[in-house]
Amino acid sequence: MPHVKLDAIDAALTSFEAALTPDAPADMGGFVQGRVRLAKAVNLFLAEERDRLNEVERLGFSAPDQATQQRIYKTLLDLRMRYSDHIARWDNRTIAADWHRYHADSADLVAGLRAILAARQPARRLAAA
Repeated sequence: MPHVKLDAIDAALTSFEAALTPDAPADMGGFVQGRVRLAKAVNLFLAEERDRLNEVERLGFSAPDQATQQRIYKTLLDLRMRYSDHIARWDNRTIAADWHRYHADSADLVAGLRAILAARQPARRLAAA
C-alpha cells in the first residue's frame, strides 16, 4: 500500500518551501492556505503513526520493535508540538508584520519534516514496489 500520507506531506512541504522565500509572498492568502494544507497532512500522518504503534502493542511485537515505534512516534509528536506552538505564535497578521523572523523560525520545522521523510524513504520505496 503506498504511503499516501507521506506523499501528501512531501507535496505540501514542497509547496510550502517554494513559498517560503526570503521576501514575503505577494499572495499571503495562498501562502496561508499552503501552511494549513501542510498542518493537516502532518496531523493525518501523526494519527496514522499512532495507530501503527497501537497495532504493534496489540499484536505483542518484541520490545525492540515497540521501542523503535515509540521512538518514531515521540519524534513525530515532538515535531507536531513544535509545529503547533509555531502556528500559535505566528498568526497571519504576525507573519505579514515580521516575515523575515517567521522565515527564519520556519527553517527548523521544515528541516525536521524533511528528516522524517528521508528516514521513511526506504519504506515508501518498498510500498511502491
